[in-house]
Amino acid sequence: MSLVLAWRKEPVPVMAGEHLPFAHVMGRVAPHGMALALGGVCYSVLATFITLFYACQHWNGAALCLTAFGVAFIIARLLFIQTIGRFGGFPMAIVCLSVESFGMLLLWQAHSPWMAMAGAAFGGFGFSLVFPSIGVEAVERVSEQNRGTALGVYTAFSDVSFFMVARSPEPSLAGSATPVCSCSRSSACSLRWAS
Repeated sequence: MSLVLAWRKEPVPVMAGEHLPFAHVMGRVAPHGMALALGGVCYSVLATFITLFYACQHWNGAALCLTAFGVAFIIARLLFIQTIGRFGGFPMAIVCLSVESFGMLLLWQAHSPWMAMAGAAFGGFGFSLVFPSIGVEAVERVSEQNRGTALGVYTAFSDVSFFMVARSPEPSLAGSATPVCSCSRSSACSLRWAS
């Protein structure tokens, strides 16, 4: 079905013009990419450590916590994606990172599975527009001929957050709330990068 729909589309015209060297594109996009990487630490910590956090607290239902994150992410993306064009990338990134930070702080202070699920839902709701809102600003830093490279470089930074979590000294503390507290700090740093 996809092939049939794509087959009827006209080819995208190739933009003539000067292409920047990769290092120049990387230099222009890297600050935005770091904001994405720092903002993505919350998701990385949640995906990596939530089951251990629940086990340490002697709670059941860690999968429901991940589900709450995912459902809130999808709902926010469906309902609010147009706000980036209306208000701009950086203002939306700041709002989203603030909501994500609040969710992770709520998760960090959770005294029950329901409070943890609420925190994860706020985290997912906030994280939903971080990638596109900062990405809009990242690709505007280069000319149209270089936007594909810029988007590729920017997207690579989403994996950096998983690397930062995997290489952090805190996995030994995975059962505690320390990794969750760490991601709240990362979101706050990301706010600084995005503004």
